[in-house]
Amino acid sequence: MRKSLMLCGGMLMLTAMACGQDNKPTDPPPDKKPKEAFSDAEFLASVNRTNLLEIAMGQLCGTQSTNLEVKEFGQKMVVDHQKLNADLTNLAARKKIRLPSKLTEDEQKMVDDMGKLSGEPFDKRFTSHMVSGHEKAVEAFKKASADAQDADIKSFAAGALPKLEEHLKDAKDLRDKIGGVPEQPKEKRKPGEPEKPLPEKPEKPQPVPPERPDRPDHP
Repeated sequence: MRKSLMLCGGMLMLTAMACGQDNKPTDPPPDKKPKEAFSDAEFLASVNRTNLLEIAMGQLCGTQSTNLEVKEFGQKMVVDHQKLNADLTNLAARKKIRLPSKLTEDEQKMVDDMGKLSGEPFDKRFTSHMVSGHEKAVEAFKKASADAQDADIKSFAAGALPKLEEHLKDAKDLRDKIGGVPEQPKEKRKPGEPEKPLPEKPEKPQPVPPERPDRPDHP
């Protein structure tokens, strides 16, 4: 009888331990974890800086580019992004969301570096930036049109998306037409500073003709 009671007690203890393990909370799988909340304010601020950057880049085309198509595309960026930023400013005012008044240091440096280029090197760098910048913009607007908390902000993103996709297509066509890899901007020399000389190339050694055994004093 005592052995039977001990056996039953052991079985009950194991059962209780197993139940306790089954009831232990487990972390949800990675694909089931809740998504990070979309920030309407951060989206509008980011779009504002993007517009300011595209406008500044487009304005540079008038002085730095010699390609008519690049100039026309740059002017289109100025006009379209000014309009988009005007709509954005009105929306932010209604939602009481404060927008940045200037570019970040990195963004301003990008504009300054572009201003150091001209002609074909500028065109290559400009079209490359237009492609990468609008790829990011299209992705951001797609996300906002689906995840924005405010219905008006969601509608704003969805309404602007077709124009941005058009910009991206035109930028890719122009980049492919110009071709090449964007060059790095060259450092501007200070006034009065002499231009750095190019490194001298070592002289190529001339081959020595073999001596003639019949005339040692002549090659």
